Amino acid sequence: MNKVYPNAAAALAGVMKDGMIVMSGGFGLCGIPETLIEAVRQTGVKELTVISNNAGVDGIGLGVLLESGQTKKMISSYVGENKTFAQLYLSGQLGTVPGKMDLAPGGIEGQTRQMMENIARVLNANGLSFDDVFKCLVMMKDMGEWGAFNKVYVEYFKPDRLPARSAFGAAGLALNAAVEVECWAYVGKK
Repeated sequence: MNKVYPNAAAALAGVMKDGMIVMSGGFGLCGIPETLIEAVRQTGVKELTVISNNAGVDGIGLGVLLESGQTKKMISSYVGENKTFAQLYLSGQLGTVPGKMDLAPGGIEGQTRQMMENIARVLNANGLSFDDVFKCLVMMKDMGEWGAFNKVYVEYFKPDRLPARSAFGAAGLALNAAVEVECWAYVGKK
């Protein structure tokens, strides 16, 4: 059996498939298989679980697979300088319709439901669920709408798995949204 290939694409031909687990060596930006990672990206496979000691950086190493949305789950002991990887767990979410800058209809309840669905999509894309969320920060345009917000919010968590939560009223949110939520999720060993 000849295991020598003319290039990385030839080595991966017929091997890559959606949903597979990929393990990558190297440390930081030293010794990483950049050419092979780029070839994996070019195959277009999706739903990858990627295991490495780090997540690369934006635009380099495993960072290209995160940026292209081909990873379902990233198992890494070090986030390092990968802003894309870190941002998945730190950014606030609004109740915007996917692919648009329009807020979901239905006032606070409609925006809350869409926002929670947006958060679920980010969690699921990284192999997580609301069970992994341990802290949320809620920002609301009108704290008087807390009851309507909370009615929808709690539907997304198991009663015994409600995360710690802080909330405050905000004079103005992006797009004049009624609510924005940031969540932190545990991505370590379970």
